Amino acid sequence: MGFRYFLRSCALTFVATLATPLTPHVAQAQPAVGAKESPDQRLTADKLLKQGVDMRKTGDDAGALNKFEQAYELAKTTRALAQMALAEQALKRWVLAEGHLTEVLADTQSAYVQKHRSALVQALRYVQQQLGWVRVKVTPPGATIRINGRELTGTPQGYRVAAGQVNVTASAPGYVSAERETTVGPGRTADARIELAKEKTGTKRREGPPPTDSAPVRPTAPSRSPDHTQDNSTASGRSTHLTWAWVSAGLGVVGLGVGTGFALRTLSLRDTRDDACPVSGCPDDATLSTAREADDSMRTAATFSTVGFIAGAIAGVTAITLFATVPTKQTHLSLVWRGGPNLVLKL
Repeated sequence: MGFRYFLRSCALTFVATLATPLTPHVAQAQPAVGAKESPDQRLTADKLLKQGVDMRKTGDDAGALNKFEQAYELAKTTRALAQMALAEQALKRWVLAEGHLTEVLADTQSAYVQKHRSALVQALRYVQQQLGWVRVKVTPPGATIRINGRELTGTPQGYRVAAGQVNVTASAPGYVSAERETTVGPGRTADARIELAKEKTGTKRREGPPPTDSAPVRPTAPSRSPDHTQDNSTASGRSTHLTWAWVSAGLGVVGLGVGTGFALRTLSLRDTRDDACPVSGCPDDATLSTAREADDSMRTAATFSTVGFIAGAIAGVTAITLFATVPTKQTHLSLVWRGGPNLVLKL
């Protein structure tokens, strides 16, 4: 618990460092090229930035982001945009954070960027590790596509999304809307294909009573062949039961293997984190960023390990239950006597 508080203190110190004016002549917000903000607007923007930094120190990242956005509206400075990106990173708004950090680093003439470029580049790399791409192919072309409920602008590479479970919805006039769920890995690209079905039009109802057969239906004579229906049904049920039992057993082994692999990964990341920032403290901002990345990755690995063990245990119990309840194999001998009843002997 103490180590977590230590990491949080280091992170807040890092944010305060980025927010601190560099020299007296750049202490106030530097307007972008072509901006026409008044001195009062720039002064108000500086006050809002200071308030936002103070709020981040107390852990109120959402409130701080609101202050930074207000400051950016008054004076569109690189410093305000950088503070917005760092707050978005803390709130796990990865796509927005990536876009704003990329825009900040593109301003190579900014003294703020020149001073803090290394830390900003590390922040951008960390954000990009939380993102992936999803490529969507919809039939018919031109359909409206929504990613996680939002209509986004796509690129030739696809849609930029946060790694994890992604919901893709497609709709078009005259077609039935459809959706797909896909999983996007960090730094990976997932494909989602959707084919929309045309809406069904109303069919004309038939007038009058339904047609009837003119000839009476004659009863079918009893079959004279041996009856093996019950035998086939029992064998089919037994085979299906065994199939699911083996599938559950295989899933159990895979789940336990995944849990074990991520458990080892968790221990390795914990050692990396402790080596980077021992109890005595982090030596610099770069080491702090490395420790934070290792800590976040460790938590993710621990979560996957827990899920793997739980899934493996559930699948294993299911397999044991299925094997224990496999129907017993029975043999039925059917003898058909012409002109007499059927005699069924169960052996």
